[in-house]
Order: sequence, then C-alpha cells, then structure tokens
Amino acid sequence: MADVATLGVGVDTSNLRAATSYLDAWAATAMRTEKAIGAAARAMGILSDNSRLSGSSISKIGAGIVDLGTAFAKTIGKSTQLVVSLKELRITVTVH
Repeated sequence: MADVATLGVGVDTSNLRAATSYLDAWAATAMRTEKAIGAAARAMGILSDNSRLSGSSISKIGAGIVDLGTAFAKTIGKSTQLVVSLKELRITVTVH
C-alpha cells in the first residue's frame, strides 16, 4: 500500500501588502508633484511673457523720453534763434 502525505505551505504576504501600499502612496505623491511642477512651469511661462512685454514697454518709454529730450533741445535752440532775431529787430520779449 502507498503512503499518502499531505504538505501544507503557508506564505506570509504581509510585507508584500505593505510594500504595495507604500508604492501606491508614492505613485499618488508623484502624480501630485508632476501636476504641481506643470502648474509652476506654466506660471513661469506667463511670468516670462509678462517680463518680456514689460521690458519692451520700458524700452519704448525710454526711447520716447530720448525723443522728447531731443524735441525740447530743438525747441530751445529755435527759441534762442527767435530771441536773437527779435533783438536784431529791436523787439523786446518778456516771458512770465
């Protein structure tokens, strides 16, 4: 007669379950981090665009100030020429 034996095998999977739980939490954190980085990148892009536009505007203002200064200098020069011409005609000009 043949002997029959039964072998029982038990496997403790508690560490595997804990590791799976840890990896799930890590994946969720990674997804939130990815979203936050995407939002930060978009915000930096907007900031960069605004800075570029501001810089362009400031450059235009500076050029306008230079043009204004040039126009004032020409006006002063023409005014001086007018005063000299009027003096030659013996006309007195008083500015109040």
